[in-house]
Amino acid sequence: MTHVLFSIVIPCYNYAHTLKRSVLSVLDQGFKNYELLIINDGSSDDTEPVIRELMDQYPNSFQSISQSNRGLAATRNRGISETSGQYLIFLDADDQLAENALEHLSQSIHTDPEARMVIGAHIAVEPDGKERFRPRSEVPEDNMALFKMYLLKDELPIANGATAMHREIFDQYQYPVHFRCVEDIPMFAYALANYKCITLNKPVAKIHKHDDSMRNDVMLDLSVGLDLVNEVFCSKRLPTEFMTLREPYEIKRLLSIFRSLYVAGEYRHSLEYYWKALKQSPSAVFEFGYLRKALRALLFSWKK
Repeated sequence: MTHVLFSIVIPCYNYAHTLKRSVLSVLDQGFKNYELLIINDGSSDDTEPVIRELMDQYPNSFQSISQSNRGLAATRNRGISETSGQYLIFLDADDQLAENALEHLSQSIHTDPEARMVIGAHIAVEPDGKERFRPRSEVPEDNMALFKMYLLKDELPIANGATAMHREIFDQYQYPVHFRCVEDIPMFAYALANYKCITLNKPVAKIHKHDDSMRNDVMLDLSVGLDLVNEVFCSKRLPTEFMTLREPYEIKRLLSIFRSLYVAGEYRHSLEYYWKALKQSPSAVFEFGYLRKALRALLFSWKK
């Protein structure tokens, strides 16, 4: 039985310029019952020299693995198999752990040892350096309510670096390797539906926003499309009563893709998804924010 409480996995693909900041945010933690693994996912920049430099400066402080590019989901899954801690934290190479993050997480786990996912607050860092605290309110113990809050109501935002997940969660399901983005959505949805999850209203991570982030890649999101709905609502992984939420989530997903394409200036393409959403649920027309965008998309399409 492992004595390591936290396994922190940093997947890195072409983030050499921020990797040292991320690693030092872990090594600077006062709480030391953790292991740190960096996985270089086939980077073509200076990631490997940065890792070697850090290993020279901080010997025996972490482990590293290099592999050909396999994508974020497969890299996180490898992190699961290559570590042994009770709880896993997946920290993106452009983000940081907040001060005393591991201590705060440890206290939450000690208070509620049955919890299998601890969802921490985080600090959002804008490109200009401006920081904003993103709190986390207490949540109900009911798994259905948690599932709805996350997937349908957008009332429970979850950031990977600010979240600790018990290793038990990954025994039956891991990140879907056929997704090149949004791979965390079905993973979090699965955990919320099947395990006890709690929140921690203290900053666990600093999440950096920037224009070239995968979070903003519209075409990657489009490549997943409605497959995300199928992945989330797999009958083998969700209790039967959760399947009634499939249709409202599919409509929400259609509208989300519409909005992403609209913001990217792909007006005609965006309207295809808006019409699909209306066809499945005519009441979606009363989502006035989407309706305004659809009318503008029509106008811009005519102008072209």
